[in-house]
Amino acid sequence: MKILTKLNQSLIENGSEISKVNRILSILLSDGIRAFETKAKCVVISGESGSGKTRLANIMSNVSYRTMVTIDAKDLSEVGYTGKDPTTIFEKLYLSTENDKNKAELGIVHIDEFDKLCASPSVGKDVNGVGIQQSLLKPLDGIEVGINNPSVSRVNSQPTVNLNTKNMIFVLTGSFNGKPIRNPNDLIKCGFIPELANRVDFFLHLDRPSEETLCRLAASDEYYGAAIEYASSNKLEISFKEDFKTKLAKLAYKLGGNYRSVSYLFNNVVYGKIAELVISGSTEYVFGGEDLELDYD
Repeated sequence: MKILTKLNQSLIENGSEISKVNRILSILLSDGIRAFETKAKCVVISGESGSGKTRLANIMSNVSYRTMVTIDAKDLSEVGYTGKDPTTIFEKLYLSTENDKNKAELGIVHIDEFDKLCASPSVGKDVNGVGIQQSLLKPLDGIEVGINNPSVSRVNSQPTVNLNTKNMIFVLTGSFNGKPIRNPNDLIKCGFIPELANRVDFFLHLDRPSEETLCRLAASDEYYGAAIEYASSNKLEISFKEDFKTKLAKLAYKLGGNYRSVSYLFNNVVYGKIAELVISGSTEYVFGGEDLELDYD
């Protein structure tokens, strides 16, 4: 229940489906559900760029303390061809846990740009096609995947490590050219094989955040705490007026209207100013709406 409480606190409204987002993520992060005892959990998250897909995956990882690896689907290739073999997903996960098998087997596999794996009608080898889709079927079913052991030594001479995928969570995100993907049929229509589409447990579509949503994000502690801590480590005390937060949300909505817009503006304005203040030897500063007016209004 602690995880679910943290999840509620961390979620900022994503489009019009906040209750569905909350419900599905709660199921994904819950243990002991009999239907998922022998297979990996899988969710497809669709939405335009900046709608919060990766942000949602990061929230899942942060509140559950599960290690997450992100793989760009465009970098994957079928076995035997130039590119990353899909098994490298699990090698990366294992390395990210510092070779901790137990942690790796509870990891989150985030495949970004997943829509780029749709079957292509082009002639010749399709590095983003059916072959890669098929290679994901068994891991989604929950199997032992053999990966190269990065810690081979005289003491540990085993060349491979077997990871069981049944307790992993697969998060598959993509824009799908703006089309909401809400069920297996929608995925099949986009060029995915039925065998893969029908292994997905949940579907979420994220709309572009409203100005009100961006206001809540711009006022949250997500950005400010880290900036204050960083400034303090450089012997600079900073604080923020309310009009800075309001202005940040309005400009983010005007600039692109998505989560990345908030991050872009905040990081450029705040950290740029911190660097300037530290160099000049200042010891305190209060950010206000005027700090956002010069280059971004």
